[in-house]
Amino acid sequence: MAYKIYLTNTSGSSEVTVPIWLPGSSLEAYQLIGATLNQELNRAVVLTITMPPTNAGYASVVPMKSTVTVYDGDTVIFIGRPISVTNDFYNCKKIICEDPLAWLNDGIMRPYAAPSMANLIDRISGTTIYTTGYNSQAAPERQIYFPRIYGSFGTFEAESDDYTTFLDVLQKTALPAFGDEGWISLDYTPYGNAAVQLSLLSAAPASGQEIRFGRNLLDLEDCIDPTDLYTVLIPLGKDVDTGQTDPETGAAVTAPLTIESVEPHGRDWIMNTAARDSFGQIAAVARYPEIEDAAELLSAAEADLTAHSAVANRLEISAVDLSRIGVSVGALRVGYTSAVTSPHGASGTYRCTKVAADLMNPEKTRYTFGTTAKLFTASQVTAQADQARRTALAAKEAASAKGTAIAAGAAATAAQEGLDELSEEIGERTDTGSSGGGGSSGSGSGGSTGGGSDPTLWAVANRAYALAQDALDTADGAIAAIPAGATQAPLMDGTAAVGSSAKWAREDHVHPTDTSRAAASDIPVSVSELTNDAGYQDKDNVIALLTPLWTALGTGPLILEQPESASGAVDDTVPFSVLAIGTGLTYQWQYCTAGSTTWRNSSSATVGYNTDTLQVVATAARNGYQYRCKVTDGNGNSATSSAATLTVS
Repeated sequence: MAYKIYLTNTSGSSEVTVPIWLPGSSLEAYQLIGATLNQELNRAVVLTITMPPTNAGYASVVPMKSTVTVYDGDTVIFIGRPISVTNDFYNCKKIICEDPLAWLNDGIMRPYAAPSMANLIDRISGTTIYTTGYNSQAAPERQIYFPRIYGSFGTFEAESDDYTTFLDVLQKTALPAFGDEGWISLDYTPYGNAAVQLSLLSAAPASGQEIRFGRNLLDLEDCIDPTDLYTVLIPLGKDVDTGQTDPETGAAVTAPLTIESVEPHGRDWIMNTAARDSFGQIAAVARYPEIEDAAELLSAAEADLTAHSAVANRLEISAVDLSRIGVSVGALRVGYTSAVTSPHGASGTYRCTKVAADLMNPEKTRYTFGTTAKLFTASQVTAQADQARRTALAAKEAASAKGTAIAAGAAATAAQEGLDELSEEIGERTDTGSSGGGGSSGSGSGGSTGGGSDPTLWAVANRAYALAQDALDTADGAIAAIPAGATQAPLMDGTAAVGSSAKWAREDHVHPTDTSRAAASDIPVSVSELTNDAGYQDKDNVIALLTPLWTALGTGPLILEQPESASGAVDDTVPFSVLAIGTGLTYQWQYCTAGSTTWRNSSSATVGYNTDTLQVVATAARNGYQYRCKVTDGNGNSATSSAATLTVS
């Protein structure tokens, strides 16, 4: 098969097409100096042509109006328009063309409220009901058909009061609902009046072609890309009124919204400390022109900082596409996965994320495989663990200084709750710290793709592991040292719990404010008894003991009870609660729509959005929603609960 390129101009009902690249022809009119096709996952494809003055289409190229079509044999692989035409010293034209995905920048999406994905796509494309969609604004030769939505994304709803491009809505609102493997697929088969068909897919299909050393693998580079790395972020939202006026014009002065009013330390920036320690202080500015709420701006910035606080790995491969030389296998295509077998330690199944095709010299085509998953290297994980151990030593000293074995034991038990799971998680992430496509997709706040990891999660996990293990050692040693017949003094005057026992208060014990002493027999003989004895039910007593100790450790809020999944009928009020300790605690509940990985802050429209209990009114649209709580103490330290799911019957 060979590539061919044609140029078409349309005027009214007439259409004129001329060939501009026919590799088998000896005529100068059908020759080009260069032609490359750059395809990248979920981005517009770019065709770059260098055309001599002798070419048949030289005088016919009209920027933004002409149509350029590329064939691979008899199959259309690109349709686009010239967006830039420049002449060099030798009067050769350099023509840059973009594919139909970029055409969606030509139209404006009005404010909308879409109760489903299908409804949103209808609004983007335009129907007899939604008459302001893309196709109603586009020229006849730029029509796009939106036929299919593949994959499961659960319940979906979206709304916006902004005016933005159709491409922006597609990429930032529709596509994220399909998860990390979501992608936009263009089919150049005409449908009705449309030149192309656009589909959204939630899974990466297999190409069916293996890239193997000694067969079709020509070259391989394993790259670490720090291009998008930053460790400090200054987020800027929508322009808002500052309350000041211009002294010359008298007009109101506006400035971008910042996070100073909600950032615990009153700063307009946030930092990923773990990434800063590994890579240095690298600052960036991110603009969110559609966000006008400071809390929502902070939440969006935190998500972006996490995503950009580590480096990405990718494979750059030169390979022979066997499908082009008569072998009965699938073609190597953007969005598709292929197995890579090489002696370089990079074997695995990877997704093709970019193809730089040289149409005149196909053997020079470069394929980029891998993911955009972020990861820390093993040495960085070790450094984090070492730092965690040093923190644990300080915690151990603080616990010992309190002189209360029971309080130390209670703190240890609370820390122990996630110890096994965290230990296993750390081990898995250390063992699979490569960005191959053979990894699995995580979920929730700690989700990752392809074995990569959220660096914040790793730092927290390592520190929690160290604190829990050393707190257990401290508690066990302190409990063992208590002599027979000894009594346990209250932690603080006036705050002793049921004879200053740290057990949950039995109903037949004295009121929690009683400061009487407990006998040695009332002291648990093991740490596990602190929480496993079902007869003790008053948690306030243990919280009274834990709070000053945990505050002294300086570890931030400690979540003792996570929100639990719940169900309810339509219009029922379903509560979600979190129990945490610390000083000066504030709460911010967040929600994630079904099938999505994007967390948004709940607002005052939901009762209890800034308390320890959220009251959610069950609706059919909220079926499958997840809820979690971000708890922040007076020092700006925060902890986020696990997610709970709402099921609406």
